[in-house]
Amino acid sequence: KTVKLWNLLTGDEITLLSQHKSLIRCLKFTMDGQYLVSGSEDKSMIIWDLKNQKSNVLGNWKTGHNQAVLCLDVSSDGKILVSGSADKTVKIWDLNSKTEPYTLTGYGADILTIAISPNQELFVSGGLEKNIRIRRLDNGKLVRSLTANLGVTSVAFSPDNKLLATGGFDRLVRLWHWETGEEIGRLEGHLEQITALVFSPDGQTIMTGSLDETIKIWKLGTQAEIASLPGNYQGVLSLDLSADGKTLVSGCGDNAIRVFMLK
Repeated sequence: KTVKLWNLLTGDEITLLSQHKSLIRCLKFTMDGQYLVSGSEDKSMIIWDLKNQKSNVLGNWKTGHNQAVLCLDVSSDGKILVSGSADKTVKIWDLNSKTEPYTLTGYGADILTIAISPNQELFVSGGLEKNIRIRRLDNGKLVRSLTANLGVTSVAFSPDNKLLATGGFDRLVRLWHWETGEEIGRLEGHLEQITALVFSPDGQTIMTGSLDETIKIWKLGTQAEIASLPGNYQGVLSLDLSADGKTLVSGCGDNAIRVFMLK
């Protein structure tokens, strides 16, 4: 039920944020680092103003989800938030307005993962159903639907907006040309469910995390595995990469956060 902020250089805990009433399932910083958004199984999302040490619960002034918030992303300009829930809906929030969020229905199962494209024109969502939906960020209009073998737990756009990577219960990382819907590659090697994906800033590599307790680094040009980082005990639950691509952070099932310095 808490969010902890850490200094990566020293490993010291900076502050503790403790306003949620149940498990926290997703976190996202705004690009300027001033705000942090958290989503919880208590059905709420909280926007934390880190600079002024204030918080604002989205549900206090807009109609929120009626079940657990499982995933979210924030546009790079900090104006739009997209959230997915166990209530089988996706909501698009205008953070600069008090108008109600635009709610997208028609999903058949929980929404587990959402990513906004770097150019802020699209977002992709996946979940317990096989469909991967790509929509316009401004109005939610469906652009393309892709289909995986099983449920999807992680999605990411490449930095140049051209590729989409998806991972899920089938243990595969799939690479797509999302504009045509063509699947152009599969990264095989994980032994359990894929839980996290992150592209390097230059778009040349992709890092993947799995419940098999490993993080793998893949060269996109050859689609070959170039490194495997073991020791992420009880499975990798989340990954993030620093803006310069040199620091990789994993959150694992053994309650540990691991920091890797990449060459």
